[in-house]
Amino acid sequence: MWSDDLEELRPETRALTEQLRKASADLGPIGDLPIQVVREMQMSGEGIFPARVIVPALFSIGTRDPLFDDSVLMHARWKLAGNDAELCVYPDACHAFDAFPGAMADAATTRIDAFVAAIIG
Repeated sequence: MWSDDLEELRPETRALTEQLRKASADLGPIGDLPIQVVREMQMSGEGIFPARVIVPALFSIGTRDPLFDDSVLMHARWKLAGNDAELCVYPDACHAFDAFPGAMADAATTRIDAFVAAIIG
C-alpha cells in the first residue's frame, strides 16, 4: 500500500506520510481506495490529471509546509504538460499560512488577488 521509502522526503512530508499511513490503516480496506485509484490511473496511462488543462494555476506554498515537495512537483508537472502556472514560495511559512494575520499572509493574498484579476480581467 504505502511506500516504505520515506528517506528521500523532507521531514515534514515524512511525518505527514506516516500520519496518513496510520489513518488509512484504521480505515481498513477503504483506506486503500485512493491509492488503488491512483495506481489504476497510472497503469492505464491516464496519469493523475489530464495532460492539458485550460485553467492557469498559482501554486502558493510555504517552505515549512509538509506539502512543499508536492506543490513544487505539481507546478513542474503543470508546466511540463504545457499549462500556464506560477509558483510562489514563502520562506518559513507553514501550511495554511495565509489564513493567519501577518505580512506574509497579506503578500500571498495580494498575489492571489492579482493572479485571479489577470485571468478574469
